[in-house]
Amino acid sequence: MKKLLWMFSYVMAFVVAVAFFGYLGFTKSMALIVSLPPNATTSAGVSLPAPVYDPRKPTVAILLGNTPTEATDFLGPYAMFAEAEVYNVYAIAASHGLRTLTGGLEVIPQLTFAELDALLTRGPDILVIPAMSDIRSHDNTPVLQWLRQQANGYTLLFSWCDGAEVLAESGLVDGKTVTAHWGSIDGYERAYPAVHWQRGMRYIDADNLLTTAGLTSGIDATLHLLEKQNGGAAVAKVTAALHLPESEFLKTPRMQQFVFSASDSTMLLNFAFGWPKRRAGIWLYDGVGELDLAAALDVYGMTDHLHTVADGTAVLSQHGLHFVPRWTSETLPSVGRLLVPGGIGASQIATNLQSHSRTSVTVLQDDAAPRFPFHATLEDVARTHDTTTAAFAAKRLEVRTPLHLVGQRWPLGALSMLLVAGIMGVFGRAALGWLFRGPAPTEAYAKEITLALAARDYETAFFHLERAHILAQRNTVKHMYAHWLMLWTGLRRGDYREVLGQVPRILAALVFSRIWIPEGNTGRARVNALQPMPVPEDLRQLL
Repeated sequence: MKKLLWMFSYVMAFVVAVAFFGYLGFTKSMALIVSLPPNATTSAGVSLPAPVYDPRKPTVAILLGNTPTEATDFLGPYAMFAEAEVYNVYAIAASHGLRTLTGGLEVIPQLTFAELDALLTRGPDILVIPAMSDIRSHDNTPVLQWLRQQANGYTLLFSWCDGAEVLAESGLVDGKTVTAHWGSIDGYERAYPAVHWQRGMRYIDADNLLTTAGLTSGIDATLHLLEKQNGGAAVAKVTAALHLPESEFLKTPRMQQFVFSASDSTMLLNFAFGWPKRRAGIWLYDGVGELDLAAALDVYGMTDHLHTVADGTAVLSQHGLHFVPRWTSETLPSVGRLLVPGGIGASQIATNLQSHSRTSVTVLQDDAAPRFPFHATLEDVARTHDTTTAAFAAKRLEVRTPLHLVGQRWPLGALSMLLVAGIMGVFGRAALGWLFRGPAPTEAYAKEITLALAARDYETAFFHLERAHILAQRNTVKHMYAHWLMLWTGLRRGDYREVLGQVPRILAALVFSRIWIPEGNTGRARVNALQPMPVPEDLRQLL
């Protein structure tokens, strides 16, 4: 039985260490994804004039939260509606201050809520609601208040992915049928029971409400809406310009619902033990594609510590978004490689970088043979990390078109770190066992402690504590306890020399009990702590 308990203690030490270090790593990884910009970045943003309003066109407003907004949920619809060229498209927020996208990218809103309200007499025709971290935060109160005002029967509310949570928090979809990301919908069902949460749908179009499943499901929903409002020519234009793959879900939004599986533990493994994370710079430049940038942020954000970087303090995207990088080429810390998202002249940008930078440069879009940005990034992650991580990233993004994933099968670095954490726990258990276990006659020691505590005078108490100290010198815990009782007795007696003398002796007991002891030393502050002393004969027999 003792042997089984001994083995169990080591197994538990392994498990506890893995859980502890895994929690720290996971928390740190999540913090990186939604990290806020440094002060220098915040002060760099200068608002540019908003795109010119054309009263002949319907208006699409894409909402930014006061907490980090999901990158694909914001950049995806902006790129698609802007590329269609049949809408006024605006990025809107409560103020003109920088807004953060997941992955570490800052964007400057084009209009405030008040400016949009002044521009339009009855609100936007389409209001896109992306996912926002911590929507219940007090910071997002102005966002929810303004959103509730858009329930006017005129505006189409269009949530991408977990933007459905924002709608649910606003109360605008109580009693209505909506969908959301497959990994979140169970939690939303518990948190918002007044909403009917439906699974197995790529998107749900119902009157003035359009909601989608995970991330890239919004691409299909937007194409569906473009076809519904503008016909097949608009769909063909956007599909060709943004290199979107053919989708079966434009005909029917029904799909097989994803659920968590054992292989999805790869995500936990990478987040918890993928340390030290590889550092990658995402190069921003005038003309960078919004959807290409979204693919880089959302895919590499699962595996790398991302740094947005540019030559200057701001860039203008392909369709007019104003981005502010966190680093410039002069201030960028050391990174493993620079990633160049697709856009206008991406290959030339990459060539220029390669000629001036010692860092490896990877262009994510070939100008001569452009591809769907999420395919390119996912397949690159498979090559540079592992196929299991890439497969889960595709599942998280709900990329359901075929992928060619080639690379090692598992994240060996993260697995190695997990084993290191567990082995540290085992060694810690062994060290504690060695440290806190040592010879000490238990019954005799307990008797002396009892007599010391029961003594009616301090001299008798110290006499028994000295004997207990001699018996416990090679047992760390009991040794420290004997010194602690001497400190307490000295305090009660008003003997501050004893109190001060016991403090270093308690620390010495912790460190040296299993290494070296002055045999027979009584442990009092009035004797030399390093001086061996004669052991009373009755105690010598016990020892």
